Amino acid sequence: MNEAEVRFHIIDPIIRKLGYGEPNNGTYLHLEEQLETLFYHIGRKSKKDFPIGRPDYCCGLAGRRGSFIVEAKSSDQEIDQHGIGQAHSYAAHVQISANLFVLCNGVYFAVFETLAADISNPVLRINCSDIDARFHEIESVLGPRQLERKFQVRYEIGLKLSDDLPPRVDVLGGKYDVQSCSIDIVGASDEATALLKSLPQMQ
Repeated sequence: MNEAEVRFHIIDPIIRKLGYGEPNNGTYLHLEEQLETLFYHIGRKSKKDFPIGRPDYCCGLAGRRGSFIVEAKSSDQEIDQHGIGQAHSYAAHVQISANLFVLCNGVYFAVFETLAADISNPVLRINCSDIDARFHEIESVLGPRQLERKFQVRYEIGLKLSDDLPPRVDVLGGKYDVQSCSIDIVGASDEATALLKSLPQMQ
């Protein structure tokens, strides 16, 4: 397959099935968005002054973190270091800042993490003939809910509960043994503090 056939037969159905670009569902889909260099030079023009390329697909969560780009290749092109480097440069570009990038050449569908220590090691690599049977694996990495769960960042800046616990925790089960603790009760005034400390609930 040539690149256009890879897009039409393989990538387009995956993007549609994942739900990107559908109206009012909290996602976006941009096709061949032009990326510009951020560097400007005084004097003679250089190659750095010109556009640097267009990722084939850019998908993500509207107004939130969690996104990926997809680069299509023809079937006679290997998913090699050159292709990985090209897709990585698009994903890491400040206009996109994608968490993941995908390469598909009609033979393999491979997902990589942009900030991985070794970007050549894919998070997921699927033979394109197995996509239907293994679509759940693609969805578990690239689905909108999964992107939201994995890449939303919340900073906890309050006082931590203990040396081992952040300011806020969700207790889902089990138990936490506390051998000792102390509570300091302080009101708006000395009288309020004395009143609070005298309450039965505080005893």
